[in-house]
This record gives sequence, structure tokens and C-alpha cells, in this order.
Amino acid sequence: MKTFSTWMLMLGAVGWLGGCALYDRHGLSAARALAIEKEFGLAKYALTPAAEEKILALNPEHVSASDLKLVLAHAPAPRIINIHGGIYPVHRQMISFSKFLVGMGYPEASIRNPGDATWTFSCYEDTDMIAGMIAWYYEKEGMRPMMIGHSQGGMQVVRILDKFADPDTNSLEVWSPLTWQSELRRKITDPLTGQVRPVVGLQLPYVAAMGVAD
Repeated sequence: MKTFSTWMLMLGAVGWLGGCALYDRHGLSAARALAIEKEFGLAKYALTPAAEEKILALNPEHVSASDLKLVLAHAPAPRIINIHGGIYPVHRQMISFSKFLVGMGYPEASIRNPGDATWTFSCYEDTDMIAGMIAWYYEKEGMRPMMIGHSQGGMQVVRILDKFADPDTNSLEVWSPLTWQSELRRKITDPLTGQVRPVVGLQLPYVAAMGVAD
């Protein structure tokens, strides 16, 4: 017979989980994932000469709303990994931020996860998994992803950077955002050099951690 303290612990755990902004991840089938992967990232990046000319002709100090929607929104862009905070419904703020970026002209495909169309990662998801997906995106898209963490998601961002920077850690595996499974490999082919390299040591171009203002 369960004691009163045991019941209280169980109720507390249920309440805590119910108040957390978590995802119930469901990956695609292996066949569907393979079909998408064949047309993903570098496989479909083929800008026309006209599109390239329009991008090169832009003045970075005077980019208009029209330039964003008609030119840059259709060009490849570094993936943004948004990690939301932990208490429900704080995740809505990060989803809103993601949609704001799209409204400003950032490609939606460079923010949403291709496997389940989610906008963000949860701060409770495994750091090894997120680091492995960042490596997967870099290998497939040819651009180093960026990370933005909100609230407890900012702490998760720091943990992931520590994973990449630790020279004594060689256990990071590549994870697929299509199947949400490890690919059971610890190395990728660097799209910039063509050389095989470990996931550990990957450097990111931009990372930010945001707090919560009252």
C-alpha cells in the first residue's frame, strides 16, 4: 500500500510534467525520411543566375521589405535552432518569435523542423540530440546553424556549446530531424572542405541566450 508521501510525490511529478512545454516527437518512416533527404538542403540549392544577381545587388545597409519578401526569403539561409523555456506556456513566445522572423523575410524552411514541422526545441530535450541535429543540418545544408535560447532554453544553449567545445568528449552522434533517431555515426562530411570530421569541435556563427523580463 502506497504511503501518503509516495502519493504526494506522484502527484507532484504529474503536475510538473503537465506544466512543462514538452514535445511528443514522432519521426517519419525510414522510407519517407530517405525520400525527403534526397531533395533536402544542398540537393535543392540551385539559385538561378538572375536570383544570384538580385542578391549580390542588394545594399546590406538599405534592405527593404520588398527585398526581404521577394529576394532573400527565397534564398538559402543558415538554420536557426530556437530553444524555448520550460514552463507552459512560455514556449508560445519562442514560437511567436520564430513566426516573427518569417514575417520579416527569413525562410520558414530554415527554422521549422522538417520531420514534424515544429518551430522550436524544448529545453528539456537531450543536449546530445540537439547537438547531433545541428551537425546533421550543417552537413546537409552547407551552412552552420545558429542557436537562440529563451529563459531555460538559454541555459540549454550553453550546455550544447560545452558539448561541442569539450575535446575529451567524442561520443556525440549525428541525429536526424526527420526520424528523430541517432544515425549511429559520430562524424560528418564537412560540406565546406569535403573532409570527414567529428561532430565534436563544430563551431557556430551566432548564439544568443535571452532572459525573461517582468
